[in-house]
Amino acid sequence: MNIEKVVFIIIVFFLIVGCGAKQFRQIESNDLNDIYLIGTYEIGPFPLDCLFLLKNGEYAHLESGDPWLRSRAEIGSANSIFVSGQDVYVAGWRKLDNITYASYWKNGKLKDLKTYADAKSIFIDQNDIYVSGHTIDIKKSGASFKDDGPLWHGNIQSACYWKNKRIVDLGYGSANSIVVDSGNIYVAGYYYISKDKVDGVISRSGGVLNEVVDRKIKPYENEWFTLDFLSNHVAKACFWKNNELVDLNKMNQIGEATSIYVSNDDIYISGWVRYISSSKNYNNKEIANAIIPTACYWKNEEYIDLGFGKAYSVFVDNENVYVAGINGNGHACYWKNENIVDLNKEGVAYSIQVVGKDIYIAGSADGNTCYWKNGNIFDIGKSGSINDIFVVKK
Repeated sequence: MNIEKVVFIIIVFFLIVGCGAKQFRQIESNDLNDIYLIGTYEIGPFPLDCLFLLKNGEYAHLESGDPWLRSRAEIGSANSIFVSGQDVYVAGWRKLDNITYASYWKNGKLKDLKTYADAKSIFIDQNDIYVSGHTIDIKKSGASFKDDGPLWHGNIQSACYWKNKRIVDLGYGSANSIVVDSGNIYVAGYYYISKDKVDGVISRSGGVLNEVVDRKIKPYENEWFTLDFLSNHVAKACFWKNNELVDLNKMNQIGEATSIYVSNDDIYISGWVRYISSSKNYNNKEIANAIIPTACYWKNEEYIDLGFGKAYSVFVDNENVYVAGINGNGHACYWKNENIVDLNKEGVAYSIQVVGKDIYIAGSADGNTCYWKNGNIFDIGKSGSINDIFVVKK
C-alpha cells in the first residue's frame, strides 16, 4: 500500500469519526430565543475543517455532496445564516476531490452555486435568495494584472453575487456581505487595483509608505496581522449599490468592508483599513515600520475610527450601532456607539445581533468555538470558530 492510500484512509477515518453529529458540547440554557450558530471546527491531526449548523446547541445536519460521508459533516466552512419563517438558509463552501464549491443549504438540502468559489453571505428577500462571495478563474493561472486582473495564488479572483443561483459579476475582488432593502441590492467587500496605481498607505500622522512589504507582525500570528495584498495589487474597501461600485477608502488606504446593514435608508458598513504605526513598540512587541489594521465602520460613507483591530460585523438597533471584531490586544470585542467592550478572551468576534435587551456575539476564544450573550461566554467544545449567529424570538 503506497503512502497516498494510507493518507486517504486516515483522512476518511477522521471525517467519519471526527465529524459526527454528537461531538458538540450541549449547552444548558433557558434562553427564550432560538439561537442558530454556524461555522467551522477542526478534526484530526492535519487538521481538517468541517462545517456545522447548531440550533439551540443541537446539531442540525447539512447535506453532504460526498456519498461517502452520508450523514456526516464535510470539509468546508459555513459562513453565513439567514432564517426566514420556518426556513433556515446557510451559505459557505465545501471541498470535494480537491475542488472548492460555493454552496448554500436550505433546510439542510445542498445547493451548489459554482466550483472554485466561496459563498460569504446569504440574504432572503421575499422569495428571492441572494448569496454573495467570489469566484476563482483557474484557467488564467499565471496571468498578469495588466492583462488579466489580480492574482490569488496564481489565479483570478472576482467579486460576485447570485440571485436565485444566477450569477452577477462585480469585478475583481470579493463580496463579503449582502442585504436587500426596498428593492435595492447592497453588497460590501473589497476591490483590487494595481499596486502601481497606489502612491502609498496614509498613516495616522500623515506619512506615506511608498513600498508595501508582505510580512507577519507580532504580537499574534493571526491572519489579521498580515497585509491583504498580493505582489501585483492591493485591496480597497468598497460597497456596491445595484452593481455600482462606491469606494470607501477616500485616503487611499488598504482595507476591506466586511459587513453591511441598512436601517431607515442609512447604510452602515463594518471593516478595517491599514495605517503605518507611529509607535516603535506595540503591546510589548517590536513592530517598527509595520502596518497595523484599524477597525472602523462607515455610516453613509462617513468613516468612523474604532482604534487598532478589525471589525467584522455591524448591527443597528434603536439607532444604537453595534460592531463586533478584534481589538489591538488580540481580544474578541464589540463596540456600542464607538465605546469598546473587551470580551477578555484572545480571539475574534465575527457576528453580532441584538434582540430586545440581549446582545449576542459569535466567534472564537482561545481557539475554541463559542458565543457570548450579554458578555457571558458559552463554549461549544470544539477547536474552530462560530462565523455567524442568527437569533429568532420563539
